[in-house]
Amino acid sequence: MATAVTLPPVSNQEDWTETIQVFDEDGIGLNMSAVTALTLVVWDPDNDSEKLRLALNSGITITDSSVGVITISAAVGTMQSFIAKNYAFRLGMVNGGVTKDLILPGILPIEDGGP
Repeated sequence: MATAVTLPPVSNQEDWTETIQVFDEDGIGLNMSAVTALTLVVWDPDNDSEKLRLALNSGITITDSSVGVITISAAVGTMQSFIAKNYAFRLGMVNGGVTKDLILPGILPIEDGGP
């Protein structure tokens, strides 16, 4: 079920807010009404070091559970720890007691926002 996704670039000098829609195997917006957990992990692919971990109601919000729309948010203070490069990420969920990857592999491009 996991899908490869490259998100739009974000500056390391701004808050990161991204709204995405997740689809099922048939290309229909995923019903997330039974989702009890969502986790987004961002890591540096050069050394496998974790850079960011967000969870449901702690950086991830289900915006429309009927069609799989979620919003991801991280404050500028968190984003400032990223150097400019492409980072890998994984978005996983627990839905009805079953753990699944929704996005893997994911790419998050970070751009240098300057001093």
